[in-house]
Amino acid sequence: MMGSTLKKAVQRLGIVAATSGAIAGVSLAASPVAQAATHISYVSSNCGGFSGCSDDALDLKYNSNLSGANFVWQGNNVDYAGYENTCGLDTCRTVYVFEAGTGGAANGAGQAVKNNAAGACTYSTTHAYYVYYNSFYTGHSQKFDDRGTSYGCSDFDSTLHNENASQKIVS
Repeated sequence: MMGSTLKKAVQRLGIVAATSGAIAGVSLAASPVAQAATHISYVSSNCGGFSGCSDDALDLKYNSNLSGANFVWQGNNVDYAGYENTCGLDTCRTVYVFEAGTGGAANGAGQAVKNNAAGACTYSTTHAYYVYYNSFYTGHSQKFDDRGTSYGCSDFDSTLHNENASQKIVS
């Protein structure tokens, strides 16, 4: 009698184990796999565009002779490529691009800023800007200063022309 009771108990445990495994298998197979998405934002100014910036911004120009599309940035910018961070489970990427500005269509509008600018202007009477060859304010640089002059505008020198990666404001 004891043997048959034990045998039935083992059989029941086997059925429960097999059933639990089947349920767990179905549950795992039916679980959706979360996948991160990438969200991209295109930014051409941190101060509302050329007409929205105060006098302390640097206006990068896509073409030589200070023409073409604009990228207007007030203050420091460590990398003209933009940046990437996480937003929840997703990746958020901000890409810096030139904009046409108030004149409508302009050569270079929508193009990435990093290594694509040909010149710059600053209209700041209180600060100067340096534009650097590399990100994080390193490498060859060129100064743009409006203090005491009629606008700090110039094409980039031959080293920085279409090889520019960051900007730093100085007092």
